[in-house]
Amino acid sequence: ALPICFPVTIRVGALKISLKNKCLYAADAVKVMDLFTFDANQLEVAKFLSDHLLDYDNASSLAAKFSFDSTKMEYMEYVGRD
Repeated sequence: ALPICFPVTIRVGALKISLKNKCLYAADAVKVMDLFTFDANQLEVAKFLSDHLLDYDNASSLAAKFSFDSTKMEYMEYVGRD
C-alpha cells in the first residue's frame, strides 16, 4: 500500500491500476474508501469500485461513507439507485 503522504491523485491512480482486473465485496470497498478523506476523492473511488463489486446489490452501502448529501445523491444516481 502507498503511504498516506503520497498525493491523493497518485493513490487514486494506483488503486485503479491495482484493482483494474479484480473484484471485491462492498464491505471491502467501504474499507478502501477509508483511505480517502474528501468526498470528491471518495466519490471517484466509489464509482470505480462499484463497477468492480461482486455483490453489486450492496453498492448503495458505499454511500454511507460520504459526508454530504449531494455526494450521496450523485453516487446513488451513478449506481442507479436514485
